[in-house]
Amino acid sequence: MSRIRSSVSWIRRTARRGASCSKKNSDRFDYDASVPGLEIVDRYTIRMHLTGTDYNFAYILASPTTSIVAREVIEQYSGDVKGHPVGTGPYMLAQWQRGARILLNANPGFRGFVWDFQPSANPWDRDVVAAMRGKEMPQIGVIDVRLIEEEQSRWLAFQGAEIDYVDRFGSFSPIAIPDNKVAPDLARRGIKLYRYLEPEMTYYHFSMIDPEVGGFGKDRIALRRAIAMSYNIYDEIRIIRKNQAIKAESPIPPGVVGYDPNYRNRTEYDPALANKLLDYFGYKRGGDGFRMQPDGKPLTITLWSTPEAL
Repeated sequence: MSRIRSSVSWIRRTARRGASCSKKNSDRFDYDASVPGLEIVDRYTIRMHLTGTDYNFAYILASPTTSIVAREVIEQYSGDVKGHPVGTGPYMLAQWQRGARILLNANPGFRGFVWDFQPSANPWDRDVVAAMRGKEMPQIGVIDVRLIEEEQSRWLAFQGAEIDYVDRFGSFSPIAIPDNKVAPDLARRGIKLYRYLEPEMTYYHFSMIDPEVGGFGKDRIALRRAIAMSYNIYDEIRIIRKNQAIKAESPIPPGVVGYDPNYRNRTEYDPALANKLLDYFGYKRGGDGFRMQPDGKPLTITLWSTPEAL
């Protein structure tokens, strides 16, 4: 049987000494085997030895894939561990209809804490912190999560008061938040809008081995630069994303360590300059008006995308 490499196999390439566990047979790991780089200090402490400095290590440990789970949990729910989460958090999984619903109940054994956070400069954040300060957590007894993939169905459920919270309105943003303000009919129902930037990016990349756009010759560099300058990101934000996005200036988004609010990407939307660049490096227009390669062959660029709406 062929095996598919794990989507999180990159974690094994971190700077720790131990990278794998031995197996007793082809089906089960040997949990009694020692792993170089991992040290059990006591029942509640594990020490990890690194071969060098790794500034990403703390973030890697925050991944669900690196969660430390009690051995008895693995043995009890072998084959479906993720369907039986065990931990010390504020909520317990009461029901899980995969792909449809997640029901969480407050954990009566949770250690609890009193809300005492400091607000940011965001006015909405200040209001929430002021309203919650001094309250014992968790405040909500039951959280009912409905997984509604279709955007229209999600919007109709929100309109019909079937759900209390929706993360993003997507293509229904002009209806729900025209001019980025809560629509009057929603405002009358007490619906409030909280705006924040998600730490994610959408970008396009070139294949450097592609026969049309790849390579490091000056003409290929100019071609890629011209394509970048001819893409109107502002139209994408306005039309496709319904003004619910901002232009990325660097690979590091706001809210992530390393983000520089003063940095500006020098590649701006400039189709006139892009055309001059193509002319200069020999990408002339053919009789049909389309650009040709410097050697006179047709210029054909293939765009690969996923079947998602965005």
